[in-house]
Amino acid sequence: MFDLTNRQVSELKWFCRQDEPVLVGDVAYRFHVSVRSVRNDLSQLEQFAHIHNVILERKRGKGIVLVGTPSSMQSLLRTLETYGRRILDSEERLSVMTASLLLRDSATFQLLANDCGVSRQTAIRDFPEVEAVLKNECISVVRCQGKGLALEADELNIRHAFVQLLADNPCPDCISDLVSHYEDMCLCMPFAKEIVQHAKAILGMGVSQRGLYRNSCLLYFVPHPAPAHHSVGKLRI
Repeated sequence: MFDLTNRQVSELKWFCRQDEPVLVGDVAYRFHVSVRSVRNDLSQLEQFAHIHNVILERKRGKGIVLVGTPSSMQSLLRTLETYGRRILDSEERLSVMTASLLLRDSATFQLLANDCGVSRQTAIRDFPEVEAVLKNECISVVRCQGKGLALEADELNIRHAFVQLLADNPCPDCISDLVSHYEDMCLCMPFAKEIVQHAKAILGMGVSQRGLYRNSCLLYFVPHPAPAHHSVGKLRI
């Protein structure tokens, strides 16, 4: 058995959820890497998928698509959900659950548990600490019947809470993984890359992939002139 990198796991999970072929260039944009990096990953992804009776097909002019029975696709996804995941400590779980709520319109305890790789009961047990952190930022958690948990607060407080979480975050890889799957946040990545390019040209300093995520998050959540109040929804810049 060979090992997949965190990015390869994320790529393969994303392929599992696509019904139509996807161009390599689109995959590269989605995961903020070069086309060459994606092409280098495909061999590993193909072998790993094959073990689970799923075929990675290359369709000329159309892109890449996974082909398999519903049961084999589900089996592959279940394996990927727990693949190489380390156990998060309580402080890391607190950060991940807080970020998950700040990023989404609503979330269930099961979704929070999945983000942390723990049981639903553990997420419920840890949740009072999440509420306490959010309360310090003047953010309330409300229970919405049929939807789960949602946040209610002044929009600037929500933005400040995420920027603060980003600055103090003890679990950057997990937060980056959440961000990479959040479509609206990814729209900021081209602007983050532009900032990085200017920093490199003017100051002679490089920025890691993690730094790109950090800049993207900041662009998305920094305060800006907007209506004073906003019950949590997808935040826009």
